[in-house]
Amino acid sequence: MRAVDSIITSTDTSVSVIRKAADSDRPLTQLRELLLSIAQDDDGAGGCLLMNASSELGLHNARVQQLVRSGLQSILNPFELLVISGQLSGTFKSDIEPAESALAVVATIAGLRAVAKAGFSASQLAPVIENLIAGLAHDTSVKQ
Repeated sequence: MRAVDSIITSTDTSVSVIRKAADSDRPLTQLRELLLSIAQDDDGAGGCLLMNASSELGLHNARVQQLVRSGLQSILNPFELLVISGQLSGTFKSDIEPAESALAVVATIAGLRAVAKAGFSASQLAPVIENLIAGLAHDTSVKQ
C-alpha cells in the first residue's frame, strides 16, 4: 500500500505544478521549463513512480493498471487546462484539440524520462521539447 500512497503523493505534486503553469500568464514558458527540468532528470535514477509502475507491473496486474490509468488521467486533466489557458491567452494554437495535446505532452514526458534515464543529456533532448512546443505554440518565432 505504500507504493500506492507514493503514486498518489507524486501525482498530487505533479498536478499542483501543472496547475501553477496553467494559471501563469506565460503558460508556454512554464511548460517549456517543466519539460526541460524533466529532461535534466532532476529526480535521479528513480524516475516517475507512476510510469515505472505502469511499465513494470501494468501489463500483469489489473489493479496497478487501473491505478496508473487513474493517476495519468489526473495529470491529463490539468495539462488539458494548460492548453486551454494557452489558447485563451493566444500563446497556443487555437485549432489544436486540448485533450489530444495534453496526451501528447504526457506521452512526451514519459519518453523524456525514459531516455534521460538511459543517459541522454538535456541538450540532446531539448530539440524534442522544442518540437512539441512548436506544435502547440501560436507563434514559434517568439519565445514565450
